[in-house]
Amino acid sequence: MQDDALTQQLLLKILIENSDSDAFAQKFSETKKFTLQQRMDVYKASIESRLISTLQAVYPVCNCLIGNDCFVHLAKCHIQTFPNPPADLASYGEAFYQTCHQDENTASLSYLIDVCQLEWYFHLAHYQSVKQFDYSSLATVLQNEHDDVHFRLNRSATLMRSIYPVRKIWLVNQDYYVGEPTVSLDEGEDHLIILRKPDAIYIDVLNREDYAILYDIQKHKSLNELTQLYSQTSITELLIKAVSACWIDSFVDVA
Repeated sequence: MQDDALTQQLLLKILIENSDSDAFAQKFSETKKFTLQQRMDVYKASIESRLISTLQAVYPVCNCLIGNDCFVHLAKCHIQTFPNPPADLASYGEAFYQTCHQDENTASLSYLIDVCQLEWYFHLAHYQSVKQFDYSSLATVLQNEHDDVHFRLNRSATLMRSIYPVRKIWLVNQDYYVGEPTVSLDEGEDHLIILRKPDAIYIDVLNREDYAILYDIQKHKSLNELTQLYSQTSITELLIKAVSACWIDSFVDVA
């Protein structure tokens, strides 16, 4: 497997970056049916196709919004800019939104950048485990009035804020969606948390204050620090929702 990974990296460097064929010739030779250049072309097409398919699997809504031809163009540009994927292709494509932002065909579609980021966070959540919250330990800590409790967001969770209704854009482009297929970009901003729960991946909508509190929790502010920033009622209501909705999956008592 290690040799296969090294071979893949060599091929990517030679083929995608259009490097000199001498290194390719050291690894592969001509055959009776194919010249060295023909073999290079076959390998290049195969690798490029695999990476394009990977990006299409991660960004299906983006593909739908701009059309397949435009998406394939962007994917090829992205491969040229980021030609060295990790051994696990599931980790490839994080910076695709940058490619969308820089390409002249999509640079003006600022909402598309946010949709790409939403799809990437959704993709990442698939590869995280789910941890059950320890209610009994929390009850013990709170009974002892420890203010140095630090809550932890669900390990799969990503907070996202956008000036566009990106969740609705994503939703209307799902196969199961039934309803009005159009979305106005003026419908308002989104405050979201994207995460894995026991049964599926979710994109939950947050109000502004809940987003702010969760953001501060993500920044490792203690319960005592949170009570100085927000009302006790706001914190209590948020924690009840957060535990129930799996936004928070653990805590640390540093007392």
